[in-house]
Amino acid sequence: MRRARLTSWHFVLILAAVVLFFTDRNGPSVSQTETPALAWEVYFSPHGGATSAIVKTLDQARKSILVQAYSFTSAPITSAIARAYKRGVEVQVILDRSQETAKYSAADHLINAGIKTFCDPGFADFLNQCLIPDEYRMTLMLYHHQCLQVTEHRKQLEKHFKAQLRPTPTVQLLMSLPGIGDITGSIIAMETGDIHRFADAKHYCSYCRLVPGARDSGGKHSHRSGSKDGNQYLKFAFTESAIKAMRFYPEIKHFASRLERRATKAIARTVVAKELAKISYYVLSLQEEFKTFKGIEINKLRNWPRSRKPVRLTGGAVNPPSV
Repeated sequence: MRRARLTSWHFVLILAAVVLFFTDRNGPSVSQTETPALAWEVYFSPHGGATSAIVKTLDQARKSILVQAYSFTSAPITSAIARAYKRGVEVQVILDRSQETAKYSAADHLINAGIKTFCDPGFADFLNQCLIPDEYRMTLMLYHHQCLQVTEHRKQLEKHFKAQLRPTPTVQLLMSLPGIGDITGSIIAMETGDIHRFADAKHYCSYCRLVPGARDSGGKHSHRSGSKDGNQYLKFAFTESAIKAMRFYPEIKHFASRLERRATKAIARTVVAKELAKISYYVLSLQEEFKTFKGIEINKLRNWPRSRKPVRLTGGAVNPPSV
């Protein structure tokens, strides 16, 4: 598999997926003179039945499945492909090279399952080889160029802002937490201010919008969602950090998976974000670096100053910037 070193996109836009499958059917074959009846079904996405229809089709595959997609993030479809591969179905997947590092990409799951997964560096070239009507091909090409442009703009903005960041002791303490990097650490530090203005960790989590709102009336207490009280930027920063921590740290991923089985993925993500906010409160209050997550010790990088996010798939050392 060819690999390229690219940064992840801040959003994932599914542009095209072509799934071809062949099934073995019992019973007499249709003669050449007979024309089988065609049944047309129309689905929409999201929440329009398209994912369920694709999963149902993949579960019926018996011989081969060929997938060609610009990006691939659907967990149900990924699971269906993995099930088909375990049944002995031949599976091959071609994705754009951005999927090697893109957020929520299913490329890693497919590779870990033993499925042949190729990342093509030239999406425009392999899109021209797809049997797609010209009007849709043009739309996909325009989306592709927009994504490339947005990615380049994001890189320029990050380069500009990182040059303005300073490795303060507060930011360095925050960067010892799983999933928190230089940018998110700086956001948390600036939006939090003096940590001692919060009475305890509960008040801090409430300020970060990571606890349910309250609706009290007549002595009755109930929760309410969608509260706008608190700091929206802290909620964003801790939520992004939770996503990174769930992706790159097996201990936290296992913790979130257990929550997902009892609740939903969104609730699990919020719970992880709340735990990171609580840890941040104690780290800043006690002026001590991160040690454990829910009693589980997680090893962290200790270079000073840290010039990159302490989130690495390879676990390689991060060299401090030269002076």
